[in-house]
Amino acid sequence: AVAAFLKGRSWERGKQNERNSDALQNHYKEVADARGRVKS
Repeated sequence: AVAAFLKGRSWERGKQNERNSDALQNHYKEVADARGRVKS
């Protein structure tokens, strides 16, 4: 039971990291877009 619990927790953390990286990607995309607008 403990192993399954730990496995579930690491899986949850993995999903959290996935969401975080997605948010970071979007953030960087927005920053790049803003920089592009400032230059032009």
